[in-house]
Amino acid sequence: MEYVLSENKTEKGLTIAVFVHNFYSLLDAVFLFLFLSYLTTKEQFRAALQALALIMPPIWYFCYFVLKNAWFEQSTMSAIFDTGYEIILAVWSAAILLEMTNISKAISLSKLWLCIGIFFYNFCVFFIHAFIDDSIIKDVWFLTSVLNIITMVFYAIGFLKASQEKTVSNL
Repeated sequence: MEYVLSENKTEKGLTIAVFVHNFYSLLDAVFLFLFLSYLTTKEQFRAALQALALIMPPIWYFCYFVLKNAWFEQSTMSAIFDTGYEIILAVWSAAILLEMTNISKAISLSKLWLCIGIFFYNFCVFFIHAFIDDSIIKDVWFLTSVLNIITMVFYAIGFLKASQEKTVSNL
């Protein structure tokens, strides 16, 4: 994260920026697990996803304050937590996409596109986040911006479909 910030940032400013990013990772993980639990129709999936959302804070704490402090002098972003939860989200969103495409069920296109966005982003980005503590990250970080833009297009399609569904259901 140091290379993203300007050279003029103080050590305190860098520490705050890194903490904000790390805390966002926790909120992102909890929100997306809960959101996926909303998208599934299977009770077993819903319970497992909600349990994952509940255990994310202790896992996050362990990754950032136990593992990071034990292995690295400088407290930075955690490739372990970011990559781990993104892999798990990619697998769960793929399972929910397979559930949604079951031919015997009617699906909401908005939910489908939102789930595609979650799958696409997490499947692609965990490869990049695996290198967070490595020097190669400086050369590939721009890819996260490209992937963010593509993901936002998927989310926009999902929200567009949701607004159209709402209009159609009110007729």
